[in-house]
Amino acid sequence: MHMLANPTAVKLDPEQVARLSRLTVRGATMGRLLRSEGNNAPLATRVRTACCHNGAPLVQFSKKETQKPITLLLENEAAGLSVGVQGMVALADPQDIERFYRRHTDAEATDASLAVFRMDVQAVYAETDEGDVRWVDRDRYILKLEQGDLAEAETGIVEHVNGGHPDTIHAVLSHRGLGADDWVMTGADPEGIDVARGSHSMRIAFDTPVYSRETFKKMLIGLRAIGSGTGKPTQAATAE
Repeated sequence: MHMLANPTAVKLDPEQVARLSRLTVRGATMGRLLRSEGNNAPLATRVRTACCHNGAPLVQFSKKETQKPITLLLENEAAGLSVGVQGMVALADPQDIERFYRRHTDAEATDASLAVFRMDVQAVYAETDEGDVRWVDRDRYILKLEQGDLAEAETGIVEHVNGGHPDTIHAVLSHRGLGADDWVMTGADPEGIDVARGSHSMRIAFDTPVYSRETFKKMLIGLRAIGSGTGKPTQAATAE
């Protein structure tokens, strides 16, 4: 059981709840979108999701619904956690759209009625399987991106690792008992990397955020060393 799934066992501070909520959003590929339909009850639909570098969700849905506030519900079954993100949306910028389609290679890119949107997060809450609800302060949830070039370097990093160093990803996944050699990296952000094998995706989280290309490189080298058995966990974050 995840530590947040039993709030009586351990009292998480607000920063920990915010991080767990953000990791849930980062790890999700599908969610439930709730939006009002006139005077009727809210409509819930399944949508593809991804995440910006600062933790704001990316969502693909109809362009006609963009003027209404939405709630995005995301599940983390392993952690026994549900996260709700509330806010308005705006069209995502090209960099984030590229992130989304690396995550969802089968998503509709040609349907003129659909678009990829970035949420302007206004409120976040986390609910455990026990029914405990914790509201997360927006300023705690949104990761404050420090001076760094990781976002701008992401596409190049992904192409470089997949094209020249796929053994790095294989070593990291082998350390988790998933030794197939067809995993590829689909994303790199301050709090971890996204990998995929066919339609199956996974999140490898860092213990501490990184913001620059150089620091990310050192983190990945450390993860590879741990995965290959030549490094110590203190050299880099272990995968979650």
